[in-house]
Amino acid sequence: MPERAYLSFFVKAISKAFLGTACRVHVNGLERFVSLVERKKGLITYSNHISVLDDPLTWGVMPLRNCLDKRTVRTTLGASDICFTNPLFTAFFSAGQTIETHRGAGIYQHAIDVAIEKLNAGHWLHIYPEGYVGQTSPTTGKLRRFKWGLARLLLEANHALPHEQGVEIVPIFIQGFEKVMPEERGFPRFLPRLGQRITITFGEPVTQLVRPLIELEDLSTGKVVKQITLQTTDSQEGSLAIEDRAGVRGRPRPPLYKREDPTLPDRRSKLVAVLQDALESLGARTLPEA
Repeated sequence: MPERAYLSFFVKAISKAFLGTACRVHVNGLERFVSLVERKKGLITYSNHISVLDDPLTWGVMPLRNCLDKRTVRTTLGASDICFTNPLFTAFFSAGQTIETHRGAGIYQHAIDVAIEKLNAGHWLHIYPEGYVGQTSPTTGKLRRFKWGLARLLLEANHALPHEQGVEIVPIFIQGFEKVMPEERGFPRFLPRLGQRITITFGEPVTQLVRPLIELEDLSTGKVVKQITLQTTDSQEGSLAIEDRAGVRGRPRPPLYKREDPTLPDRRSKLVAVLQDALESLGARTLPEA
C-alpha cells in the first residue's frame, strides 16, 4: 500500500484554497504534467525562485489525489539555516518531504545522495537551481547562473538503467508570486498580498535535449552508457558508514571522493547551461509582450 503524505495533503489544500480565492491563476500544461507525475518514475522538476511562497503555493494547482502516494508529492531540498533551525521546523519540513541541505557544502554532500536515492526509487524531486530568491526573472526572463547540484542529480540518478526507465526532467516557469510576497514589502511583512495574477507554466520534458551530455560511448564496446566514475578510499568509506549509522546531523558530510571522471566538471557546466537556457526560453514564451 502506498505511503500517504498527510501533511502535504493539508498544506496543498490550504494552498489550493488560497489560489482559488485570493489570486487570479492561469496554468499552462498542467494535465500533461500530472500524467508525468503519476507514472511514478524518477522525475526532476526545476523552476525560477521568486518568493518564499513558491513552495508550497505552486503545487496548489495539482490534484489532492497525488497526496495518496509520497512518490507523487514533490520532495525538495531545504537550507539547514532556514528550514531546520529548531526541532519544530525540523519536524515540519521533514514531514513535508524536505531534505536538509547545507549551504556551501558542495554537490557531494549527503542531501544530494539522498535525493538521488529518492529518484532511483521513483520519486519526484523539485529544486530551485539558482539557490536563492530572485524577483527579476518574471519580468526579464533572465535567471542567475544555476548551481551544479542539478547536474549531479541528472548524471548519477538511474545511470545504469535503460532510457525508458531513466529520470525525466521538466522545467517550470512561475510568475506573480513575487507580487504576493515582494522582498521589499512593508508592514505587515508576514502577510501575503491578495488579488495578484499568478501564472504557472509546466514545460514539456527536456530529457532528450540533455541526453547527449548525460550519456557517453564506451569505446571498448561501442555501447552508449551513462558513465559516472566516483571513487573513495576504503578508509573514507568506513568513516562514512560509521557516520551514517550514528545518524549525525547538523553538519555536512566530509569530502569523500578521491578522484572523479575528469570530464565531469565540463559536462556539469554544459548541462546546467542547457537546462538554464531551456527554462529561460520557456519563460520568454510566457512573458507579456512589451
